[in-house]
Amino acid sequence: TIKSKDMSEENEMTQNIGSFIYSSPEQMNGREVGFPTDIYSLGQIMFFLIEKKDMYDTKDIYLIADLKAKSYVPKMENAPKEISNLIIQCVNSDPKERPTIDIIKGYIYYSIGKSYLEEKNTSKAKKYFELSKQLNNSYGFYGLGQLYLEGNGCEQDKKKGKEYIEKSIDLNNDEALNYLGKLHYYGDILEKNSDKALECFELAAKQNNIKSIYNLATTYYRGDIVKKDISKSIEYFECLARLNFPPAFNCLGYIYSESRDIQRDYSK
Repeated sequence: TIKSKDMSEENEMTQNIGSFIYSSPEQMNGREVGFPTDIYSLGQIMFFLIEKKDMYDTKDIYLIADLKAKSYVPKMENAPKEISNLIIQCVNSDPKERPTIDIIKGYIYYSIGKSYLEEKNTSKAKKYFELSKQLNNSYGFYGLGQLYLEGNGCEQDKKKGKEYIEKSIDLNNDEALNYLGKLHYYGDILEKNSDKALECFELAAKQNNIKSIYNLATTYYRGDIVKKDISKSIEYFECLARLNFPPAFNCLGYIYSESRDIQRDYSK
C-alpha cells in the first residue's frame, strides 16, 4: 500500500513494495529510493496500459535487471509520440534524469488537448495546449503554434505561431522541426524556402523523425527542392524500412521494379 496521498515530490512514497518486474533499478540494487522510484514504475504501468503487455517479454530476473540498467524500452506500436517520449524518460535508469511531476503534467495536458483537436473542439484543445505550454512543455508550444499558424479555432497570427514552433524546436521537439520544414516546403502559410525546408527535414531526421526521413526520401526521388538523387532516396527509404515503416517497402519495391533511373532488380 502506498503510504501517503501527498503527491508532492518531497514525499517519499515507495520503499520495498510492488512487483519485481515493475521495480526500479535502484530498488533492485538495494539503493536509496524516493519519488523518482515511483515515476519509474509509472512509466512501466503506462507502457502496459497502452501496449497491453509488460515492457519485458521475459521472466528471467537477471535479464530484466540488465535491461533496466540499460534503460531499454521496446518499440511501442500504440503510444502517441509524446507519450512514447514520456515513458522513455520515466524509465531512465538514472533517477535524476526522470521527469518531474510538472513535466509529466505537461505531456498529459498536451495529449488531452490533441484528443480534443481530433474531435474538432479547438477551444478545449487550445486550453490544454496553454496549460502544457505554461509548464514549458515542447508539445504545448507545438500545439499552440499549429493553431495560430493555421488560424484553427483562433485568429490567425503567423508571427506568434512561428515563435511558438521555434520555441518548441529549441526544446528539442523533432515534430515541430518537421512541421516547420513542411511549411517552408509548401509555402502556403510561411514563405516558400527550399533550403530551410531541407535543413529542417535533415535536422529532424537526425532525431529519427520518421516523417522527415520520409520527406527526404521522396524529395530526393522527385528532385523538387534538391537535385534528384535516387541513391540517396533509396538510402532514406531503407532507413525507414529498418524502422518498420510500411510505405517504405512499397516505395522500395516500386523503385527496384519500375524506376527508369536505376537498373531494375526484381529480386529486391
